[in-house]
Amino acid sequence: MLALLLPALAGCGQGRLPAGPLQPENHVIIGQPVQRTGAITISADALYNSGTKPAVIDRLVIVSPRHIKLLGAYVVIGTVIGNFEGFPPSFSISKGRYDKYAMRMWATRHLAVGAVIPPHKLGGLSLGLSATAAHGSLAHTDVYYHVGSTHYEWRGTVRIVLTSVDCQAPASKPARTFCRLYGH
Repeated sequence: MLALLLPALAGCGQGRLPAGPLQPENHVIIGQPVQRTGAITISADALYNSGTKPAVIDRLVIVSPRHIKLLGAYVVIGTVIGNFEGFPPSFSISKGRYDKYAMRMWATRHLAVGAVIPPHKLGGLSLGLSATAAHGSLAHTDVYYHVGSTHYEWRGTVRIVLTSVDCQAPASKPARTFCRLYGH
């Protein structure tokens, strides 16, 4: 997993690579509670391959991480699975169809580094994250990839903010709701 965590080089004189055929699909800010010392799977970034050849992911970088730890990264071809407690995510069949679909799609995941996104297909990026303080955040995710012998850079557009919740003594109504929902 350490190969996934390469520091983002800002202001080091290196130019950006061209964007290439992978296009970001989602432009959102995700604010998500996470159980203190717990992990979460966040899958909102979608990489769409608009090209005619497969795209192969070479490395992944979380940009401007603050009090957040990357536990792992996967790509699910065809969809983003959404956000789930734990990493790897725990799916509750009793919660309905969506969890069954996400669980079925998660079973087809590939490690992000080395994942191949076929032409005209979407790759849902799933990040395993944990907050290392009361609040953790990252600005976005960059993915470096190649198509044939040409290398590209994909810059994600999803910002993530995690708020650590102590379910032993939840301090707010949203924290109590979160703890009740996840049965802690």
